[in-house]
Amino acid sequence: MKMLRLGWTGVVIGVATMVVGILLARQGEVHSFIDALDREAVFLTYFSPLTLVLGALLTLIGGLLVCIKERPPRLAIAGAATCVVLLSLSAPIFLNANVHTWTGLLPVLWFFAAFMATVFLLVALVRFVICRLRSH
Repeated sequence: MKMLRLGWTGVVIGVATMVVGILLARQGEVHSFIDALDREAVFLTYFSPLTLVLGALLTLIGGLLVCIKERPPRLAIAGAATCVVLLSLSAPIFLNANVHTWTGLLPVLWFFAAFMATVFLLVALVRFVICRLRSH
């Protein structure tokens, strides 16, 4: 139970860290128009990719713990909910994305979230089939 809670906490903290990374990238872009050589602009420019990578790693590790310990029905619900959120956000993300600005990060994170949703659904399906085969 403790490892499961740790896994979900890792997923939530990882997603929040990636959101902070996107906000830092946006602020860095806005600030770079004022003064690109300012320390704040340099900090925002180089710190935002680090927060994105850290958030992705935390999400992957938390997702792995969740896949190991969570029951298959709840894992399938988590994957399906992630898919619904991704589908609802797909049009605004892909229509407004520009690879030269901070919005270019959004499709990358969308594909990462789609990967995580697919992993949740596949692991839930495999574990559900294994449970069914063991019961017969």
